Amino acid sequence: MDNGPSDETPEIARRWAEQDSRFVSVRQKGVGISAARNSGLAQAKGELIAFLDGDDVWLPEKLTRQIDLLKANPQANFLFSNYYHWDGHQDFGLRYRKPKYFPQGDIHTQLIYCNLFATSSVVIKRETIERIGQFDITLPGVEDWDLWLRIAETGFKAYGIREPLWRYRNWSGSESHQRIRTADCAVRVLEKALLRSANAPWRHDVERSLRMARGSLEFAKVRPLVETHPDAVPAAIWRAWRYCPQRVKWLLWYFATKWPRTLGGRGLTEIIHRKIRRKW
Repeated sequence: MDNGPSDETPEIARRWAEQDSRFVSVRQKGVGISAARNSGLAQAKGELIAFLDGDDVWLPEKLTRQIDLLKANPQANFLFSNYYHWDGHQDFGLRYRKPKYFPQGDIHTQLIYCNLFATSSVVIKRETIERIGQFDITLPGVEDWDLWLRIAETGFKAYGIREPLWRYRNWSGSESHQRIRTADCAVRVLEKALLRSANAPWRHDVERSLRMARGSLEFAKVRPLVETHPDAVPAAIWRAWRYCPQRVKWLLWYFATKWPRTLGGRGLTEIIHRKIRRKW
């Protein structure tokens, strides 16, 4: 399933489909990643579903290792692996660097606070998708997080492989760099989760995560304000901190942008704005 790429991927996929009946190539231009994935899910016939985004790369043994893991742990309903961050030329870091942070087992509470899994890492049972539902096409950039949360709410049994088995491409044009849009959709993911949640401890965590997400959305708006309305930067940072007062760094950023201008320090203000440009 493709989303209208401009390279030779569709032609390569078409040739594979002609040579091997196990492959199906479907062209679907400009509908977005979530809709393309959902169309792929509708075509899937196997018991297991594995995702691979067009700019990521699996290592040859990835699926074999994950299927072996499932055979050893048939109770698993969510499989994943470690992976390299990659710029298209070289690896520059691991997703899960420390064993103590490896998100295995029933990690629903951890998942409420952030998306722990990249889509190209995941293998799940088709029956899970049929029961939970497909990707929400209104949540670009975080549609996978929304789906993982819905799976987790039914009982998460996540099993992973600590060795990196694929490469996640980081580049300036990817979905992950659409900061404001992604931050806004993250807020909506948690608002949906709050409406679904009847479990009191989970609701508490979702409410806390939602406050943090709303603060992050306000903070995401700071960077463009530096260019267009620099006088509005301190107020934007203040709004972000009000959502999430435990973020002391955000309060310090507020003072750093507010005080120099109040004291007439234009040069110092510009230095701070340059730091904001580099950081965000």
